[in-house]
Amino acid sequence: MIFSLRRSFTGHFQPSQHSYQLKKAKNVKTIATRFKSRSKSIIVGCGDVGLRILKLFSSKHRILATCRRTEQAKAIKELGGVAIIGNLGDKKYIKRIANLCKSSRCLLLYQPPNHGQKDPISFKLILQINTQTHQYLNLKQNSNICYVSTTGVYGDTQGGWVDEKTPSNAKTARAKRRVYAENCWRGKNKTHSSQMQNIASVRILRAPGIYANQRLPMERIKSKTPTIQAEEDAWSNHIHADDLARLCWKCSFAQTGRYIINAVDNQPMKMGDYFDYIADYFGLDRPPRLPKILIKEQVSEMMWSFMSESRRVNNQRLKKLKTFRLKFNNVETFLNQGAKDIKRSYQTHDGD
Repeated sequence: MIFSLRRSFTGHFQPSQHSYQLKKAKNVKTIATRFKSRSKSIIVGCGDVGLRILKLFSSKHRILATCRRTEQAKAIKELGGVAIIGNLGDKKYIKRIANLCKSSRCLLLYQPPNHGQKDPISFKLILQINTQTHQYLNLKQNSNICYVSTTGVYGDTQGGWVDEKTPSNAKTARAKRRVYAENCWRGKNKTHSSQMQNIASVRILRAPGIYANQRLPMERIKSKTPTIQAEEDAWSNHIHADDLARLCWKCSFAQTGRYIINAVDNQPMKMGDYFDYIADYFGLDRPPRLPKILIKEQVSEMMWSFMSESRRVNNQRLKKLKTFRLKFNNVETFLNQGAKDIKRSYQTHDGD
């Protein structure tokens, strides 16, 4: 099932194939009412992790998911979800998503815009959720928020350990946007501090680099993109995409309270060692090592932001969660458990 919320120049919402026709707010309210008893979760920004949530849980739960493109909507539908097509940058679309969020578990997986140091999506979504649903949201209802942020908010600690109590020290624009969004959802933004009292629980998941089948840095390794020499190399952290999906789902059921969880696996690795390990596993040449000062000239600005910051992230709070255990303790566990399938999938992918 796909909902299309895009307007034509005539001012009406145009239905795409397999979609409902929506006309202004009246029809959106009808949808919200229709799914109130059946739909308990909504994924806002359904990318790879969102699709994994659908694959794992949609057979027993009614899940809505937002997306921007028709092909994404088809993937959501195939996995048993209800797709809502639109652009989170559009104020009217956000208003309608907020209406569907009332009394729901909200899994917020969207990416902030690629410019500036603020996240207008979080800002506007909170305003609309509280404007439209303040009469529904209280501690006795399922008004639960799970927002996926990044470990980049800690900044560079030169290899030192950080935990959830470590103050944010974001250096890159990307990380600063995440800090801004976190503060919005935690009620630390002055504009939202009073409004966030209407929301029962908020979980901020700080996620690092994600690995999974088809999410390994194969092209980078094959292209022999250099990495930093061992004595200058940076510590990095990772998590498997399925573990992150399961953790998001778990946290969306939290009853009350607001706190942060470092969503990382059990083994920090030097970044170059991570590339070397995967290269060895697939029988490829290891990436060349160069001094840090030379690497900056050969990689993208985003990649440099990852490579230039070194930190080790503590996950003791995650380990203390009841009824949740990581399926993959580290990259080695993942590769060893699915060795044949992983190699076969990459061989098939390369042949396409």
